[in-house]
Amino acid sequence: MSKGMVISGRGKNGFSMIEMMITVVIVSTCLLAIFRVFSICAAALSETHGNVLAACILRDKMHKIREKSILEDGINVSLSSEEITSGNKKFKYTEDIAEFKEEASQSSEASEEKEGDEESFNLCRVKLNLTWKIGNKPRVLLLETVLPAKDFRHEF
Repeated sequence: MSKGMVISGRGKNGFSMIEMMITVVIVSTCLLAIFRVFSICAAALSETHGNVLAACILRDKMHKIREKSILEDGINVSLSSEEITSGNKKFKYTEDIAEFKEEASQSSEASEEKEGDEESFNLCRVKLNLTWKIGNKPRVLLLETVLPAKDFRHEF
């Protein structure tokens, strides 16, 4: 054998073509997996941003209604809706303020107390609803509470 001949597949100056192809396939597969994880995280971040934005909008609307109920000595029955745009997101806001009627499925003790006490308190059920879409998926956030109506009786 002569001095210049090499028996192994690798020459003195580098790697063989098969080793390079295997390396390229492995690196490409890893990069694709990393980009897939990145796109999943970006979609989750966008969805979370929409959820947080919706919660902030409803919190702000509820704060305004509570403030109104305090400053104006109660709130009136009403139903309204509006479109809200924040950045590139569009929300549909619905506000339903109705008379609060206690459930008929209360315990017998509570109903006995009511028979002796004919007084009733004026309360309103406040139901705030916010809907929006993320891609083709509809999302809904609902916030509900009870607040004093106009002419609320403060004596206890």
